[in-house]
Amino acid sequence: MAIPPPPPLSSYGPFTLVAAGTFCNVYISHNPVYSNHAFKVVKPTEPSDLQANIDIRNEVALLRTLTHVAGTPTVLLEGQTLDSRFYFSTNYLPTTLDDRLQTPSPIATRLRYALSLATIVKSLHELSNPVLHRDLKPANIGFDRAGQMILFDFGLATTVCPPRSQNPLREQSPRSEQSPRSSLLAPPPLLRAPSGSDATSPRPQLPHSHLYSLTTSTGTLRYMAPEVAHGRPYGLSAEAWSFGTVLWECLAQRLPYKGKDEVFMHNEVFVKGGYRLTVPSEDRSLVALVGNCWEFDEGKRWAMRDIVRELTVAVERQEKREERAAEEGCCCCGVS
Repeated sequence: MAIPPPPPLSSYGPFTLVAAGTFCNVYISHNPVYSNHAFKVVKPTEPSDLQANIDIRNEVALLRTLTHVAGTPTVLLEGQTLDSRFYFSTNYLPTTLDDRLQTPSPIATRLRYALSLATIVKSLHELSNPVLHRDLKPANIGFDRAGQMILFDFGLATTVCPPRSQNPLREQSPRSEQSPRSSLLAPPPLLRAPSGSDATSPRPQLPHSHLYSLTTSTGTLRYMAPEVAHGRPYGLSAEAWSFGTVLWECLAQRLPYKGKDEVFMHNEVFVKGGYRLTVPSEDRSLVALVGNCWEFDEGKRWAMRDIVRELTVAVERQEKREERAAEEGCCCCGVS
């Protein structure tokens, strides 16, 4: 018996555009049945762009292997429009970390955001076929209606294989999102999604510093590791750099490298490797943690499991400080 095609996209509407990327748009539905859905759709201007359709289908394929990884999106619907544009939907995320960092909040709360993100990335790195998200930034970190953090926009994500086997990935030229906050979408490269239950099972420990020949200059520049920007081989440790920048942003509550242009980023951060932002914290362990994430030598950066361990202790330490400050009627250790 033939499987009937999915209903046309219009049957899920009416819609409101909430985010516009280079190749895709994101809409929310005002149909009560689908009000908890966010629809990612290839743009009307891209119906003839075969790569855009391939990219979005590969993103869906990858997400379907991550159904048991907490903090990743669940694909709810997928289909094709009448003019052959592919789409899929996931749970709608009312706010992002980008939104939340615009409002003053206790330091411990912001550190918990960072810890939640580190835990999600750790889970992705410890799959049998580890997943590199490759565009970690507050605009790609959302919160569902229950308040759970969800790392979304896996359009640039890719899988890597353990070093004992040949890396089968064949990637095309990247479609990087160079502007820092212009979109919730970073257009994706072609990826080969892992298959079978093996994709979501724990793996033997993969060396954190193992490097792969992957598409370079992938992601958002201000969060990008030097080796990625340089076009060198990179691996899981590249996301430690990106995570460190998000952690810095959680502490500072401002955009990293604000006012710095791409020439500055390339010369001072990526080439010379000497410029680093000042970490706005009196906690020496936190300063050291961010500093380790920003090691120019990727082999010296901690694995995400180590970052989670250190950050867990830092959160507990900060919560105790804020509890003592509250008891003493002091707010200097709380909201900033």
